[in-house]
Amino acid sequence: MAQNEKVIYPENVPGLRKDWTYTTGGAVESSPVVAGGVVYVGSHDHSLYAFDARTGQKLWSYTTGNAIYSTPAVADETVYFGSFDANLYALEATTGALRADWIPPQNGDGHFTGHTGDPAQDGGQGHVADLKVTQDGHLVVAGSFLHLAGRSGLVVLDAKTAKPTAWQPVLDTPRPVYGLDIWPADGRTVFVAAGGSGGAVEAFRPGGDTKPLWVHKVDGDGTDVVATTQRVYFVGHFDYVLGKNTSCGGTSCTGGNPGDEPNHHIAAFDPRNGAHDRSFTAQFNTPQGPPVAFVGAQNLYVGGDFTEANFEAHPGFAQFAPRDSPSPRQA
Repeated sequence: MAQNEKVIYPENVPGLRKDWTYTTGGAVESSPVVAGGVVYVGSHDHSLYAFDARTGQKLWSYTTGNAIYSTPAVADETVYFGSFDANLYALEATTGALRADWIPPQNGDGHFTGHTGDPAQDGGQGHVADLKVTQDGHLVVAGSFLHLAGRSGLVVLDAKTAKPTAWQPVLDTPRPVYGLDIWPADGRTVFVAAGGSGGAVEAFRPGGDTKPLWVHKVDGDGTDVVATTQRVYFVGHFDYVLGKNTSCGGTSCTGGNPGDEPNHHIAAFDPRNGAHDRSFTAQFNTPQGPPVAFVGAQNLYVGGDFTEANFEAHPGFAQFAPRDSPSPRQA
């Protein structure tokens, strides 16, 4: 099964080309994905759109019953995505037709809520925040759900059949998961950005131990994670990567203790063993932290409500060399 392509089009932002634009019926809530020359993006108007990447021509759209926040995943001529009510969909990539043979598991009542990720049984079913397909056909689904296929925050399905796989990852503690990525070096290792009381970045390998390969805790929600062959980049609402002297309780997680490493809203790790890469010293001035990061063909991109990156003016968007330098690039 082909690995997801995950790039931003066009690549030369922030000197942004405006080759084409298209106005959807609602705010664009999901990050776009480009695969096979087609841009796939979800919208608050409950629709997933497919556009020709070169011309901007709308190829098709598919409307669900709720907003689409998750980044789509594309593999084997199928587009996978989830909606705000935690329903999952699989569409034919060329036509946008719903795959009638792909029946996702049921999602029960309950979701993680609030900044501390408290479980709530109040009629809400949570939402799908992100999903990816591994090279060997695992569809990894992240979100704030409590009971999707009986799993909380993270569930793995067979991408072809929609059935839960025998191997299921177990987070270090029950948490909502807001972002995930697949390591391009092997197409299988999964990295997740999790919230809860504090947050965490965790690594798993399907088919191996169900517990994390490694975990780093932080003092705020993790919102997204992206990987190159050499680094895992983790963004979120945190200011510290926590050491052994800081523990997170049920309602709070305060960094700044001896052994905690200051990393304002972005940090980097070794994908193999989780070693904290202290040479990557980038930081943002936003009080909450950027919600989204991407690795394109040449750069790392980060978007959010910040106005500065490394004390330089970068309102809302910054790009970095993904391996060589923690300094934002200029347009």
